[in-house]
Amino acid sequence: MDRPFPITATRAALSPMKTVARVRDVLWRYRRGESIGFTLVSSLKSMGLIPRAHGRYELGTKYQ
Repeated sequence: MDRPFPITATRAALSPMKTVARVRDVLWRYRRGESIGFTLVSSLKSMGLIPRAHGRYELGTKYQ
């Protein structure tokens, strides 16, 4: 996919961030360039909210 997937409560509950508000906050901090840690960056990639190394947005198997 060429654009981010929507943030849903179901995916947020499965992630280490647990809530939609926390996912939005972490994504906002990531986009500002703040350090959020490896685990949260990988979670955002797996949730399809930030692009992977090859530039595409993909859902991880956990969130499909």
